[in-house]
Amino acid sequence: MRWARDEQERRATLSATARRNLSFLPAALVGGLILIFGFVPEAATQQADDFMGSDLCQECHPDEWETFTAGVHYSLELEGAEFAGCETCHGAGLDHVDLAGAGEDGALDAIITFSRESAKEKTAQCLTCHAEMETQQHYGIGDHMNVGVACSDCHSAHEDLRIHASLQQSEPGLCFQCHGETRGQFVLPNSHPVYENKGFMVCSDCHNPHGTTNRTQLWQSGNDTCAECHAEKKGPWVFPHVPVETDGCTVCHQPHGSTNNFMLNYAETWLNCLQCHTAIPSFHQMPARQECTSCHAQIHGSNLDPNFLR
Repeated sequence: MRWARDEQERRATLSATARRNLSFLPAALVGGLILIFGFVPEAATQQADDFMGSDLCQECHPDEWETFTAGVHYSLELEGAEFAGCETCHGAGLDHVDLAGAGEDGALDAIITFSRESAKEKTAQCLTCHAEMETQQHYGIGDHMNVGVACSDCHSAHEDLRIHASLQQSEPGLCFQCHGETRGQFVLPNSHPVYENKGFMVCSDCHNPHGTTNRTQLWQSGNDTCAECHAEKKGPWVFPHVPVETDGCTVCHQPHGSTNNFMLNYAETWLNCLQCHTAIPSFHQMPARQECTSCHAQIHGSNLDPNFLR
């Protein structure tokens, strides 16, 4: 899985970020979060004297403390990171503790609860640490953010569920909770081996769920995502098949699954060709069911023939 290759970077980045006093976040990072979300995240405005430390939290929240100490965020605190405990995410607890201890109203308003914040507010709080990670820098412009998906909809901030990146459920089941139409495509006769009973691929091998500048949040632009596995189709070719380079693999293929061989858009190969090649020479009156690729065998590109005959 691609994320597994980022694990070392992820831990190093989080630890380094958490070691900083959150009231002194880099100006560029704070500015970027303001541009994305339209407000300053809570963590960027609080002072060091307002932080109480996680030990005080566990006195009133023993259940939450138990799950927190089993998770990856607590491991950062064990490594000695400054402000890596409860208050890194929930904000400085001084006012919350004072109001709750005095039995006064407003204790919940003095802390970031995550149960009452909007998806944008939750995500902004997470990005005070995670925005420095290369794989998560584009979340603010990603498809998930645009439809109101918060980090906590997919990840568990407290519990260690023994799943990579503290996901609430492993892939692809987690993705299928929202992307039901895609789940159906993966059970078609010809599909990429993503579905649970195959398990050779996961959604994040092709898509970055945290957003990219590419369409459908693909890791790479153009056909490069497909070429990571299908390198023999990429070229470069002396005689490239132009639609493959301009429109991409999906001009002929379904990326998730299809009832057709090779996950083609149409069952008959020549029907896929007719999407572009509408003017067929008269000598191409072929016998029934003879396919274009019977002659044009190197249809993805050729180094020998401009007509892809060999």
